[in-house]
Parts: sequence; C-alpha cells; structure tokens
Amino acid sequence: MRILNSNEIQHVSGGLVFDKIGEKIGQIIGGAVSANVAGAAGQLGKGIGSIFELNISGAISNISAGIHGIVDWFREGKTAE
Repeated sequence: MRILNSNEIQHVSGGLVFDKIGEKIGQIIGGAVSANVAGAAGQLGKGIGSIFELNISGAISNISAGIHGIVDWFREGKTAE
C-alpha cells in the first residue's frame, strides 16, 4: 500500500469543496456591491473556504489577494462600475 499525496487526499476526502463554496458566496456578495469587486471578494471567500480544508498556505495566498483587490477597488474611488 502506498501513501497518498496531498492532492489525492483532497479528492478522496471531498476537499476543494469549501473553497469553491466560499468563492461563490464571495462573488455573489461582491457582485451585489460592484461588478469590479466580485472577483476580489470571490478570492477572499475562496481563502476562507481553504481554511476549512486546512489548506493554510492557499488560504493565506487567497485571502491576501482578495484583500488587495478590495483595497485597490476602494483606492480607485469605486467609480468604475
């Protein structure tokens, strides 16, 4: 019997579900605010979902990218819809 790698463990355990759910929720909430912030909010939601999957490095990366996108949207003055 061999040891499963992290990708195989995620697929067997149903991983990658929470990040997709979080991403969709973030896109819906972000889309209600502005079409320009939906992608960043989706990235933030994906990061939060990654925490539930114990994918800490992915969570940090996605959350920071989402926050960066939202901050950039605020800096642009929220005028470009």
